Amino acid sequence: GRVSDLNDAAVELLIGNTEKKVFGTEVSRLIRFSPKDGWKRYLKGIENEEKEPLRNAKGEVLRPDGSRIKLEINASPLIHHGNGILGILIVARSVASGSH
Repeated sequence: GRVSDLNDAAVELLIGNTEKKVFGTEVSRLIRFSPKDGWKRYLKGIENEEKEPLRNAKGEVLRPDGSRIKLEINASPLIHHGNGILGILIVARSVASGSH
């Protein structure tokens, strides 16, 4: 899936890019998900109309300066009754030591 909306402050802090650079980008190019957390499997399930959320997945972002930020990721499908799944809401938070 591609980024269609975002929190500007979080994107600049976590990724170091502006909304214009991130809008339309594949999520998997911005966030590197841990293979064991099954992001690809989750997306396949969404394509098949499965409506289960993804909880506490691990991932990281690689900032343009080369630094990495570890993330905990939760995702839920956005469902319109009658039209099916419209997209996915992703919430990611830094799990770097000392961050809350």
